[in-house]
Amino acid sequence: MKKSTGETVSPRLEGVERGWRHLRLLITWCLSGIAAVARAGLVCMLISIPWEGGGFGVTIASAQTEHPEEQGNTTGSTRPSLNLQDLSPLAEELLREKTPATPFEEKVHPRIREVKRRLQRLLNQAAPSESVPFKEFSDDLVRMNDHGEIQVYVILKEFSRDGVAQLEGLGLRVELTLPKLRLVQGWIRYDAIESLAADDNVQQVKPPDYMRPNSGAVNSEGDAVLRADTARSTFGVDGSGVKVCVISNGVDHLAPSVASGDLPSVPPVQILHNSGGDEGTAMLEIIHDLAPGAALAFYGAATTLDFIDGASTLQGAGCQVIVDDVFAPGEPKFEDGPVAQAVRQLTAGGIVYVTSAGNYAQQHYFSGYRRLIGQNFPTSAYPAVHNFSPGGTDIGDTLIIPPGGKIMVALQWNNPFGASADDFDLFLVRSDNLVILTGSAERQNGSNDPIELFIFTNATGSPITAFIAIAEYRLVSNPSSIKLNYISFPINFNPVRQYVVPEESIFGHAAVNEVLSVAAVNAATPTTIASYSSRGPATIFFPHSETRNVSKITGVDGVQTQVGQAGFFLNPFLGTSAAAPHVAAIAALLWSAKPTLTSGQVVQTLTQTATDLGAPGFDTTYGFGRVDALQALASVDTALSATLTLSGSTFHTGEQITYQATLTPGSTPTQVDIYFGALMPDGVTFLSLVDPGGTMAFAFGPVPVPFARNVTLTPMVIPFSYTFGGTESVGTYYAYAGLAVAGSDPLQPANQLSLGVRAFQFAP
Repeated sequence: MKKSTGETVSPRLEGVERGWRHLRLLITWCLSGIAAVARAGLVCMLISIPWEGGGFGVTIASAQTEHPEEQGNTTGSTRPSLNLQDLSPLAEELLREKTPATPFEEKVHPRIREVKRRLQRLLNQAAPSESVPFKEFSDDLVRMNDHGEIQVYVILKEFSRDGVAQLEGLGLRVELTLPKLRLVQGWIRYDAIESLAADDNVQQVKPPDYMRPNSGAVNSEGDAVLRADTARSTFGVDGSGVKVCVISNGVDHLAPSVASGDLPSVPPVQILHNSGGDEGTAMLEIIHDLAPGAALAFYGAATTLDFIDGASTLQGAGCQVIVDDVFAPGEPKFEDGPVAQAVRQLTAGGIVYVTSAGNYAQQHYFSGYRRLIGQNFPTSAYPAVHNFSPGGTDIGDTLIIPPGGKIMVALQWNNPFGASADDFDLFLVRSDNLVILTGSAERQNGSNDPIELFIFTNATGSPITAFIAIAEYRLVSNPSSIKLNYISFPINFNPVRQYVVPEESIFGHAAVNEVLSVAAVNAATPTTIASYSSRGPATIFFPHSETRNVSKITGVDGVQTQVGQAGFFLNPFLGTSAAAPHVAAIAALLWSAKPTLTSGQVVQTLTQTATDLGAPGFDTTYGFGRVDALQALASVDTALSATLTLSGSTFHTGEQITYQATLTPGSTPTQVDIYFGALMPDGVTFLSLVDPGGTMAFAFGPVPVPFARNVTLTPMVIPFSYTFGGTESVGTYYAYAGLAVAGSDPLQPANQLSLGVRAFQFAP
């Protein structure tokens, strides 16, 4: 149980004393002055959280609240007084997470320190001649190689070449640098980290923020759904003259796709870096299916710094369209981080940038902070906890983790990165006995990032019912101003959570306005959004408040790839990762057809010619709609046009109106249906002018009737005149002349190659 109403303590906490006795590590109150300190509003409590099936430990120390009670009561719970000597050495190491006591603890991230502690315990037990499996200490958040090196970001106080050389002298094997962020990426031996942190110019040592994917003989089903096949044949383009580049995880099995004809052999795909995997191979196959003449290149990005460097490298390699399907859990939600800023710079440099919107609609939570005091969760060190229930009391978001299930949860709140003064911690707790399975309790003291992140694996043989809880350690801001945002990133299963908010689930560089962020519909159901496709809008707080309308456009997923059919990758290819390369390929077709377009015009054309889905006009589920290659190319083939002129704007009984439609073919003749007529004042009935063998006749109905069907368009002018007799419907008419794909529904904007409309009124 966990729900309660009124002023009672949440039933989740009933029996909390029993729950705490299950902890393998002990709890201690400060041994003296408790009453006096409590009266001052400061509770000094030290706990260490155990592992149960996976995850890393967290330590909580003291907390100070600056806000009065807002929800709940002040009922506390007593804790046994224990001596610090009763705690294990591991617990003593963890006690100082919130209050670092040494320069090493001050500068080195807790996750790196935890890996080092685990390794040190193994080394203490190992025989001198025993080999150490260093790489086994790697996980999704910290990576260690076979040589005992840990990959790190080193943030410097001042960046200089001499400063980087100093790091190399301390044992850092430098990979990449980003001077404007004073950031260095490299590898360092676990036993040299203290020396590195001791350098006066080192501000922080932390794990890199790792990028993760959003998820020939074989042709993508999206080719037909998005009408790229018809666009190629109609306008005679294939993407030639345009270079499309992919950023993803890897292209390990590129060769079989080349051998099958699903990727080109001449010119070959330019591989600038491969970080491992085959999602990149699948994306390249989709692009080649839709734009077979486009040149292709690939960069596999492992970290955010690697991503920034790779994107710049692709720009230097002549890429005109760049598409990625990766994200980093640490990319800021409420501001533009380094990756987002780098992508915006690419668009300013003339690149069309496409990215997957994300697959987190059903894994996302977003809410204002509902401050619930008096719950003593997880200890009295925390003055308040987030209440998930808008109308009741619920301190957690329940989910079931299957055996072997692995989950990553990342919490952010709307403090600026590098200056977070509000301090929240994140916990995963067993529902049956309130044992904390894992958590994240990083320090936010005004110079840190507003993020908490943990990974947990259920290493037991049974499902675990647990809940995610957000506890307030220290609050400086007004509680009503705080927004909480977290995503439970699925690693090997899709958790079904109790509290789900699909809106606001687009973040990072996918939330940049200049980027084509792509939502997904399945190829089998191309008018219905995929349940997992992330939704907008994206609320930004820094440097100023704004609400961004994302995603921008929709592509298709659920498609076949050769690399998937061969068993090297998931088949079919699902997610916005599959949708994004479809849009990138159509951008290449468009640019190939009209090379004089600017990148901004390419983006505008794709969005303005998309097939509207969902609510009329733009919406934050489908964006501007599903991309349509045929309509996009038709809209820029300016020679293919239907224009309409009228002899006046208002007509009376006895007066004559004269129509004239001018129809002009494009550079490539196309089979079209010609439409000519007017929409009646009732807004429902079409008055169609038809050509039954050289004469002009009227046809009325809810759907326009073609003036001529399936003709090869040649330059022509169609005149028509009519004298009003006085019995016609009074009101506004909309005269039209249009060209549509032969045999298609002319009421679908995506089928219209050109349309001219003029309004006139009849008033007797």
